[in-house]
Amino acid sequence: MSRFGFGLMAGLMAFAIGCSESDDDDTTPGEVMVEVAITAAEGGTVELASATLAIPANSLAADTVITATAKAPASGLPNQSTLRGQQFVFGPSGTAFDPAAILTLPLPSGTTGKGTPVISWLDEASGKWVDLVSAATGNTIAAPVEHFTTFIVRFLGEEPISCDAAACGGNPAGSWRLVGGCVSKNPFEDGCPEATVAGVLDGSSGVLTIGGNNTFSFTASINGNFEATFPASCYAGKGPQSCADVGEGVRGSCTGDVATACDCTIPLNDSIDESGTWSVEGNVLIIDAVGDEESSIVPFCAADDTLWLDTGDKWLKFVPQVQ
Repeated sequence: MSRFGFGLMAGLMAFAIGCSESDDDDTTPGEVMVEVAITAAEGGTVELASATLAIPANSLAADTVITATAKAPASGLPNQSTLRGQQFVFGPSGTAFDPAAILTLPLPSGTTGKGTPVISWLDEASGKWVDLVSAATGNTIAAPVEHFTTFIVRFLGEEPISCDAAACGGNPAGSWRLVGGCVSKNPFEDGCPEATVAGVLDGSSGVLTIGGNNTFSFTASINGNFEATFPASCYAGKGPQSCADVGEGVRGSCTGDVATACDCTIPLNDSIDESGTWSVEGNVLIIDAVGDEESSIVPFCAADDTLWLDTGDKWLKFVPQVQ
């Protein structure tokens, strides 16, 4: 059945504490990396995941092998609600440019039309983002960079996500931009129904087009953190000796006393690309995605220039897409 209707937490549905197999692969899912040798006298270009770093001639102090890594935003990054798309980490650490190199990053689909995009770099000493003078053109944004660190596109001026959605029906037709969502269901209920969860998926972006001809398309990146509290009854006899062990089981970061409860922050990163047909019955959308044999039932509310969809484990919030 369509992931449109069931949400994107399928990978977390089994409570994994104490029963997960060992995994010797240290590669983060979705992470890509390149290495490019740049001659100082000539300069050159590093390309990765639709991003480019243009290095002028005589900008580097010496010939350098540049590394570039693109991955989903880490859960520990500050100001999660402003982050869009992937984070880009360049090396070697300490590399500087004079004159500055030009970094061009993609603007994630569906983010144009609201808020101000900037390329920001992470000041690791202060733990804060530093916004660069940036120029957006079409589906890309560019800014000069003088040294290496973590870079990402941020959108400033977005409204915070309020998790108070309820199905109300309405007219869902139109082109909608995904701006975030709220976790609404315990994804660990099969193994730990006692767990409590809450969280705002404020690093999400995408476009949902619900056509007047009863066809739809939905492309999105779902990112953010949610909080989960696991009482000791969830993992009694399953092996964890500390809340850190619980964190490994759920692929998050946990603190607390394993004898009573562990409080965890868990990142959620996923994507969706679907199309098909739709119809409305009362307060629900009936979704028939291409390739699926069964329909998905999606409660929704279209009112006050906002569309909310209940995907089963979360509510997703959309605003009109500015063309």
